Amino acid sequence: AFWPGSSLAPSMPPPPESPPVFPEPRAPVEVSSLETGMAVLAFYHASHHPHGLRYVHTCHQAEVLPLVGLSSGWLRATVLRPWRRHAPGGEDVGIAESDEYIHVRFEGPFRDPLVGVADSLDVFVHPGLVRLPGSSPPTPLLSALAVRWWDYRCNKQWSDYSVTSDGLHRDLIDGTCGVYPTLAGEFELYTAFVKHSSDLDRISAHWAQAALHGTNTVAWYLLWPLQLVSADNTAGSVREKKFFSLCQRMERVGIRSGWPHPATLYRQLCGKLWIPQMSLNRDYRVPPTTRVQYADVRADVDQAAARAISHVLAVRREVWGKEDVAAHDFKGVAKLGFSWQGDDVLPFKGVANLARVLVKLFEQRSSEQLTCLVSYESLDLYLLSSGPR
Repeated sequence: AFWPGSSLAPSMPPPPESPPVFPEPRAPVEVSSLETGMAVLAFYHASHHPHGLRYVHTCHQAEVLPLVGLSSGWLRATVLRPWRRHAPGGEDVGIAESDEYIHVRFEGPFRDPLVGVADSLDVFVHPGLVRLPGSSPPTPLLSALAVRWWDYRCNKQWSDYSVTSDGLHRDLIDGTCGVYPTLAGEFELYTAFVKHSSDLDRISAHWAQAALHGTNTVAWYLLWPLQLVSADNTAGSVREKKFFSLCQRMERVGIRSGWPHPATLYRQLCGKLWIPQMSLNRDYRVPPTTRVQYADVRADVDQAAARAISHVLAVRREVWGKEDVAAHDFKGVAKLGFSWQGDDVLPFKGVANLARVLVKLFEQRSSEQLTCLVSYESLDLYLLSSGPR
């Protein structure tokens, strides 16, 4: 638990009614006693804030985007009250059971993307995560950069897939097998809070290469890439071009993409680019699928629709051994890649209906889509197979 010290931020919101319970860190205790005013080295961990705030330690107080700072790592601190370690066997040596954690003050500046600046934070730190004066912080086994949506409160529901859910981030960091309980004191986490797609251009790969100095380095991208100019209007979403440009810059300096996947694989998955190829082998059980190019739709949408149905029927015939159906009786689904939570999926029947569906999907306002998938399948089957997204 911790509270702001001398803060420039607005008043704090009330603590949550049911604060999350986290596993204790596996950190051996090296100190036996501490006095008020003593300078120490302590491990700061942002996600244990009692009000659910996400302060990061920054090197300046400027209000700039994206907000980038240290969420977890070793910082200089000052002890706020005396602390004594329990003797072996539980004998009291001057510390109450309720005072097992060490009360320290971290000097800022700190900034939270929602409430602003605090020039210090008063924190209760696990005694295994406090070192005596003169100690040097250990080289981290893991250095991570988390790139996430700035408004971490826009989705208050727990989710194991929604990038706007702070619960997803907490599970990754503080869950039973999370980084904090497993590697507390042996990792560091920097966070970049993103509000606009253009913020991604301002995250320097060379800065990350210098800042992440652990034995292992990784980047986690908790954002949804959309092929929309207006992607920023959807919480948790950014333009696909900007997203993968950042991933590739990071990978080029040796920082691998650990969440959700390496950039080349993730683009195949979230763009649904894998489906047409996989549908050519019946062992993968993927419905017959083909791609339709936007340029072909612009040139002659009716011809593009007829050709798409012809190609899908050919895959159905050659791969599955099924008899052809008349084009006007053909039922299928058209869907766009880089689209989330079941959006941009439309059923159709026949060439004329497919032509109208292609225009509707491709000509959405602000769309940057260049390909559309056409499959021989029902809408219910697609939504069932695609899961919660």
